[in-house]
Amino acid sequence: MKMLNLRRALIAMPAALLLFVAAAHGQEQQQLGETGEATFGGPGITAAHSVTQIGMDPLSPNVLKFGQNINFTFHYDTTQVGGVRIFIRPISIDPVTGADILTPNYAACGSPLYATGSGTGTCSFTITDVDASVDKIRIQMWDANQTVKLFQIKLPTAYKFR
Repeated sequence: MKMLNLRRALIAMPAALLLFVAAAHGQEQQQLGETGEATFGGPGITAAHSVTQIGMDPLSPNVLKFGQNINFTFHYDTTQVGGVRIFIRPISIDPVTGADILTPNYAACGSPLYATGSGTGTCSFTITDVDASVDKIRIQMWDANQTVKLFQIKLPTAYKFR
């Protein structure tokens, strides 16, 4: 697969189209693809809950030093009364089980309360020590109290921290 080498790439989210189709049919989209790259859950989930136009700097694939941040920008939409919280986290693939796990020794941004409607946001994370691979970026949107997950997507990446 050929990767484009663009500074601050914007990643289109084909999952959003599936979410719109599922919402139009009154169904929740539970999983996209064979690897569970996108999941949506919770009561009343609609296409109004999404994170799109994701920019990454530096781009993947890349080899980074411990403590070097990967910075993200994004656009969000939500109808959730009370606002939402959005988290971006590094995911590694467990070499034994093949399961997705949070990458060990990560440090990441918290989330402010994003207002109902549309807006933009930023986040970053790094790996603090121990050689690690970041195989995916997980983006989640939660209600203000972090009790209901409104949106989740996992995007493939290839970062190595040394």
